[in-house]
Amino acid sequence: MITPPIVLTASLKLLKIIYRPLVRKKLEGKTRLHLACGGNVVDGWANIDQYSKGEIIGWDLTEKLPVRSDTIELIYSEPAMSG
Repeated sequence: MITPPIVLTASLKLLKIIYRPLVRKKLEGKTRLHLACGGNVVDGWANIDQYSKGEIIGWDLTEKLPVRSDTIELIYSEPAMSG
């Protein structure tokens, strides 16, 4: 059975509504964000990547982060290693 695109879109929106407060809670008290961290987890930072795994907070970085900008001290990201 094939799921119609409208159902998939509604499901994704619902997941975001549910997931946003969970990520907000994980970011509480964090002042340093390590964006697109991949597998490079930095101690003392909120390590954020596309998928959640262990200490990594999963978040689609094309979406606004559920955190107030005035609570963030530093944002770090590094280029992906190639080759």
